[in-house]
Amino acid sequence: MDTLQNRSNSKIAIVDYSPAELKKGNKGVWRIEYYCFNPVTKKLKRFQMRVKPMANKTHRERFAKQKVAKLNHLLERGWNPILNKEASQSFAIFQDVILQYERNLDKQLKDGSLRPDSVRSNKSFAKNLKEWAAETYGADAFCLIYDKRFLVDFLDLIYYGRNNSPRTYNNYLSFLNTLSKYLLKRDYIKANPAEAFERKKVGAKKRKIVDANARAEIVEYLKKNNKGYLFVTQLMFYELIRRTEMTKLKVKDFNLKEKYITINASVSKNKKEQHVSILNGFIPYLVDHIKNADNEDFIISENFLPGKTPIAPKKLSDQWSKVRKALSLPEEYQLYSLKDTGISMLLLNGVPPIKVRDHARHSELSMTEKYTQRNNAEDLNKFTKEFDFNN
Repeated sequence: MDTLQNRSNSKIAIVDYSPAELKKGNKGVWRIEYYCFNPVTKKLKRFQMRVKPMANKTHRERFAKQKVAKLNHLLERGWNPILNKEASQSFAIFQDVILQYERNLDKQLKDGSLRPDSVRSNKSFAKNLKEWAAETYGADAFCLIYDKRFLVDFLDLIYYGRNNSPRTYNNYLSFLNTLSKYLLKRDYIKANPAEAFERKKVGAKKRKIVDANARAEIVEYLKKNNKGYLFVTQLMFYELIRRTEMTKLKVKDFNLKEKYITINASVSKNKKEQHVSILNGFIPYLVDHIKNADNEDFIISENFLPGKTPIAPKKLSDQWSKVRKALSLPEEYQLYSLKDTGISMLLLNGVPPIKVRDHARHSELSMTEKYTQRNNAEDLNKFTKEFDFNN
């Protein structure tokens, strides 16, 4: 192989190297050894990495040879650890690291530091990334693959290749930023490549206020087919309780005498204890729902009735899709459309926005005031101080 001294073009030095080889030492110590040109000393510098012990010698040999092959592929392409200054753990297998990340998510879920929905979505993103990386780079690729080019290709696949929305693109980008910070902190990468990407502009959410005729249809249908889920829809409409919060509430959190619901810090999205007033229109649904329940029962369990085990939040959304299809309601009528409708109805009935903000537990009044724009075609005079789901 030519050396730098025989070359006049300095950038040729980047590909000066001695191929990686497996060295089997005494006492079972195996090392992979290779040389790369050091532009400071103008000499080849030796690099070594240990091959972890394995019970099966054949498996260890295969693993070591795969690493050698990968290293030589990088060296042939001009990679130089001196010039690139790679992270200390960059030669870890990317697939193994993602599995480790997923186990980390499970631990945080167990400890209560992450919500079930967050863990579910992040594990879904991680699964898609892992499968694409294995198909594109191989199952034994190093963390070295995780760079800006890697993210460009993956995000292009998500947005253009799979024709997803800007919102989905942004969700993946948020995941990649979180993953990048995880990898950076553990020295698998030397920089966060996700920082180079900007979020895409997202249009208004495709949710519509549920009109009075549709609300009446929903009540009639659910009274006949699923009274447990009827309670879910009214809890969303009147009390503006978030989906995941619903699944954590217990019967004892509903104080009928004082007319308020306690959202404990462990339940609340913002991790603060809060109280929500029970509106008069909701009381009949609540009384009927808990008439045979124990105080320690979850307010929504199997079949959407009170019970000893909480229901998965996703089941609430899945059931709404079934109801919408059964009634041939437009796709823009989503589960959270019921919450939007409840907020809008309160505002249209003359409830001060600041009171609605507190009832909806919005962090800013501006979030509440957005709903006033959705109903400007309505005749405000036909609403009374008390509003009803069916009217």
